[in-house]
Amino acid sequence: MESSNTSGLKYPEYWIRECSAWGTLDAWDEFFKKKTRNSSLHDSHFCLSKELEILGGKFGPNTNQGKG
Repeated sequence: MESSNTSGLKYPEYWIRECSAWGTLDAWDEFFKKKTRNSSLHDSHFCLSKELEILGGKFGPNTNQGKG
């Protein structure tokens, strides 16, 4: 993803990598734990949901990126 598409994201460094490197939910949880040491799994999933809402608004199902 281009860095110009990451505005509004709290963790753009996660998303600017090649999408095949994003991995699984466990990969996100590991990344989040490194960034926020005292966070819970709930915090991680809540933050991920917010990030995905932002990305979904930028790359809805009718965009080339959203069709993935």
